[in-house]
Parts: sequence; structure tokens; C-alpha cells
Amino acid sequence: MVSMNTHSTSIKSNNLYYTYTFSGLGLPPNTEEYKNGMKIVTEYGIDDDGRKFKVVRHYKIEKRQVAKAIAQRKSWPKFGLSKDDKPGPNPATTIVSEDVSMQVYNQMNVFYH
Repeated sequence: MVSMNTHSTSIKSNNLYYTYTFSGLGLPPNTEEYKNGMKIVTEYGIDDDGRKFKVVRHYKIEKRQVAKAIAQRKSWPKFGLSKDDKPGPNPATTIVSEDVSMQVYNQMNVFYH
């Protein structure tokens, strides 16, 4: 995807958040729309052959209860280069490489296995 002269801005309206990205390629702006517990992301671009394309992604927003310590840590302010980022992880700087499985043993399992 080619991007030149790109500018992004977020707007809140009636509890819906919209993010618009403007580019100088004659494409419609990219949007993020929150409604009915869903996040709808619409992106536009140009492929290597010069054809325009549109990508629409739908995400279901879930609320989960977490431990008190985790909730407190999530409320800490961001710092450094990420201090201006939106709440939550930034996909440009945060990646999950693989799931790590753990097997927890208590003392009874250690003695009887």
C-alpha cells in the first residue's frame, strides 16, 4: 500500500469514536466506528497494480473482569513515545509472538505423580 501526505485524527460524537486518515491519493478516509458493541474499521488503499481496494474489519468488543492488580496497572498513564497513544495496546509497538502454556503444580501433585 502506498501512502503519501497522510494525516490521522480521532473525533468523538454521541459516544461513537471515528478515526479519519486523510491521504493525497484521492482515496476516501479510513474510519473506525463504534456501535452496538462492535468496532468497524474501514481502510482504503492502492495495491501494487494501481487498483484501489477497501478492507472492512468487524471486531466484537467484550468486557471482562480482571484481577484488581491488573485493573490498577491498566489505569497507569502511558509514558515515553507511547504517552499520546489511545488506551489499550498499540499494534505498531505491541505484538504477541506466541501463546505460552503453563502447567501449575501444587504440592499434592508433586508428591503423588
